Amino acid sequence: MDNKYLSKQELFTLLSLRFPQEDKRLSQIPNPALLHDGVKSAKRIAKAIKEKQKITLIGDYDVDGVSSSAIMVEFFKQIPYPLEVIIPNRFKDGYGVSPTVLQRVDAELVITVDNGISAVEAGDICEQRNIDLIITDHHTPSEILPKAYAIVDPKLATCEYPFKEICGAEVAWLILALLKKELDLKIDMKQFLDILSIAIIADVMPLIDINRTLVKEGLKLLSYSNRPSSIIIKDFLNKSKISSEDIGF
Repeated sequence: MDNKYLSKQELFTLLSLRFPQEDKRLSQIPNPALLHDGVKSAKRIAKAIKEKQKITLIGDYDVDGVSSSAIMVEFFKQIPYPLEVIIPNRFKDGYGVSPTVLQRVDAELVITVDNGISAVEAGDICEQRNIDLIITDHHTPSEILPKAYAIVDPKLATCEYPFKEICGAEVAWLILALLKKELDLKIDMKQFLDILSIAIIADVMPLIDINRTLVKEGLKLLSYSNRPSSIIIKDFLNKSKISSEDIGF
């Protein structure tokens, strides 16, 4: 039997057939207003800022959760507005917006990133304490949803966002784009693409459609970004041009 191995060029040609001839441009990313409860969430966050209410962000301890939290923190610094951030302890708190985490929260508004879609008990606690809970997540919801002021998750059956396979950091980034519009801010959302690309790759999102565009642009930014985390990554890899494979490693 004659075994034939594909050459590098043949493999490249074969894989290229799986993608459109041209990648999407950043300007072609679907309108974040298509996210279910997206505009509602942005309006509530804007109200909290205008009325000087205390806002607590609850993230997650994986790369996507930390990246989501980092993007939110950087955005709020540029408003500027104080944002309390809690990254749950895997061993003491468990996952996400747990009742244990809520014991440490004293705020009028709680926002989750990369978690919350299954936090039914936490939703009940927030309702009892008159805390408005905004859940932003990307995991598949169960039949029972938490009680919340708003739930933003592309995998909700009611969500009209056309591309569903986005990570938690992408959901957070899109909500912030809506908040930027709501508050009429001059913040450049492209400045977060280096963090965003790391989250997309590390959370093993398919590198197609808008993910491919965001990662491509994010890796370009990472190569010359002065952000401390980007500098550390470049120093560690000792490369001028960084690929998705490098980040995954």
